[in-house]
Amino acid sequence: MKYISFTYVDSVTGASVAKIPAANGPKFPDIKGLQFVRARESRYPTATPEFFGVCDDDADLEIPGVLAAMDEARWRAAVLTELREQATAVRWSVMTGGMELPGGIRVGTTIDDQNRITSVVANAALAGLADEDEVDFKSLGGWIKISIGQVKVIAGAIGQHVQACYTAERAHHEAIDLLDTPTDMNEYNVYAGWPDLEPEPETT
Repeated sequence: MKYISFTYVDSVTGASVAKIPAANGPKFPDIKGLQFVRARESRYPTATPEFFGVCDDDADLEIPGVLAAMDEARWRAAVLTELREQATAVRWSVMTGGMELPGGIRVGTTIDDQNRITSVVANAALAGLADEDEVDFKSLGGWIKISIGQVKVIAGAIGQHVQACYTAERAHHEAIDLLDTPTDMNEYNVYAGWPDLEPEPETT
């Protein structure tokens, strides 16, 4: 088994997209025994997609589309690093993508949203406002009036959401470090196990 990185070639001319765009549509190069493992999604968008794979020992690696041949240790490190980066990217997306609270209020959870809600709570305390006092609040659905007490509940819920996202990311990183075979790496689903996120359909 050989360990490689590769890219698309033109489906008619066979030219590598690393040299010229695939005017006739892309396909994987005709590498003997090629098994796709992962794409380097952390570099998207890119004009030259990079894929990790394995192939037969007697495969010709001098053909267009082959980017590099690697020893097993270097290849494994590159694939696992890519998987960890993908998991981190999903964590960021879920963590900052908003959340729905009981009662149907959907709130933003970007860093700016988190800072804004923290500021409301802090300013309310400085102004001597009671939990029953109301403020204008911009949810993802529009402007609403809510109490300072409700803002505190939202702040707590967002904090729990953020922590759950980091906990899920750590679980993914630890699971990724245990992946052993190319098949395991291919089948690993970085989209599973996140708060409020359904797994994406598996693709190859």
